[in-house]
Amino acid sequence: MPSGTRRGRAEPRARALRLMRLLVLTTLFPNAAGPDHGVFVEARLRALVARGGVEARVLAPVPWFASRHPRWGTWAEWARVPPRELRHGIEVRHPRYLHLPRVGMRAQPFLLAAAALRAATAWRREGFAFDAIDAHFLYPDGVAAWLVARRLGVPFAVTGRGTDLNLYPAMPWPRRWMSRARPSRRDWAGACASSVASRRRTSRASTTPPTSG
Repeated sequence: MPSGTRRGRAEPRARALRLMRLLVLTTLFPNAAGPDHGVFVEARLRALVARGGVEARVLAPVPWFASRHPRWGTWAEWARVPPRELRHGIEVRHPRYLHLPRVGMRAQPFLLAAAALRAATAWRREGFAFDAIDAHFLYPDGVAAWLVARRLGVPFAVTGRGTDLNLYPAMPWPRRWMSRARPSRRDWAGACASSVASRRRTSRASTTPPTSG
């Protein structure tokens, strides 16, 4: 049998045996300074990895802040988050992004995306060529994931969690970008929700026509 034929048959089998590489992008994830922050996202990811077939890494951006002094409260806690850590065998990186008071609602998806894109590109250079992006929270995280996925040419999924389904669709600016950022039917991934009621709200939020605002 020609060697080319053997190689041709072996390649699909090798691809099938390769772990799916998943990049999780979320601001809701535990860290050394806030071990209870977003534990439900970590629990779901750990369960997915435990089933086998998936290699995952996490980008959990945090707001940049200069001081760790306790008088600054939550902001100081963000400053104490390490740039990277290993949690239950999963590598986590915490790139910093600029959070702007008052205008943060409009700017945050783009500032998140800029920080995440730099970190994701660095991981690719280091050899972690992820196959898809898994985001949590439709806005701003889902919009940021959509921007990064478009730039890097990979599919993405986004899970609605609650406030992003109940509150943000009533706000013109988030609704506009949530509508733009929904995964397409041609995409590998679709939007997920954590309950039947959430799925209904996800559908309404993502199909509302964008408006100016």
